[in-house]
Amino acid sequence: MKAQGKKEYFILDVGTGSGCLAVTMVKELPNCRVLALDVSDKALAYARRNAEINKVADRIEFIERDMFWFMDETLHRFDAVVSNPPYIPTCAMGNLPVDVKQEPELALEAGPDGLHFYRFIVPSSRRVLKAGGLLAVEFGDGQAKELQNLFAITGPWDKIQTCNDNAGRPRVIMAQISR
Repeated sequence: MKAQGKKEYFILDVGTGSGCLAVTMVKELPNCRVLALDVSDKALAYARRNAEINKVADRIEFIERDMFWFMDETLHRFDAVVSNPPYIPTCAMGNLPVDVKQEPELALEAGPDGLHFYRFIVPSSRRVLKAGGLLAVEFGDGQAKELQNLFAITGPWDKIQTCNDNAGRPRVIMAQISR
């Protein structure tokens, strides 16, 4: 996005949690505004505080809404949609490391295969992205192939790429929309 050199970017952060994606986006892109959604008022309180600490609160609008709100009610067109939604399969919830178990279950569990939220985010993002807009989502171990298939059936998406984390594991999938 930096390379595009646009005057302003409008980004949707779906399920913002602590606001780390929203805060990072506005710090990295000085000409960026973010609409950050989360269903949890407690998470939004942390996100607002993180934005204040980082002196970017004036460029992020935090809204307490279910992540599915943007599918039906938003009239905005975004340059990017970013999300780190819950992605842990229900059957894996009992085997999580102690530090992960400290997180609210609402922020972790995502149905039998861990892909519940992606089935809404991926197709819905197509409707709210501007031409050439970017969708970037984080996902869990072993979910790359299923997500690539989801992008394929909800297409057309351009420039689909999977990015690895610092440990070399696939962790983020990004795609642009063509219109």
